[in-house]
Amino acid sequence: MFNEDYRESPRVELSVEIDVDTDSNFYTGFTENISTGGIFIATHTPATVGSEVPVTFKLPNTEYVIKTSGVVQWYRDFNKVYPDTHPGMGLRFTSLTDEDENVINEYIRNVREPFFLPSEDEI
Repeated sequence: MFNEDYRESPRVELSVEIDVDTDSNFYTGFTENISTGGIFIATHTPATVGSEVPVTFKLPNTEYVIKTSGVVQWYRDFNKVYPDTHPGMGLRFTSLTDEDENVINEYIRNVREPFFLPSEDEI
């Protein structure tokens, strides 16, 4: 299976609380991943595709609060076949400041892939 990622910005895992404010709801959810292009928010009640959603969150190890908004690009419903795949929505950021973008880029640069030692069988 060929799976090419067309994103313009590198994406990394991120699990932090995020405040989401839509026309019909205000709630705190959790993120799953982030790039300077956008963010995935795990939720059972995604906003409508195309709607603008204000969000507020902090990245790990910083007190800097990012208050921005994004347009819902897509959503994923809960799927019983893949219960570990979270439902939610993908937002494309529309109003990151230069400082917001710098903070996100710094976080992405500092995220490290897990390091696994080889098993005794592989040595």
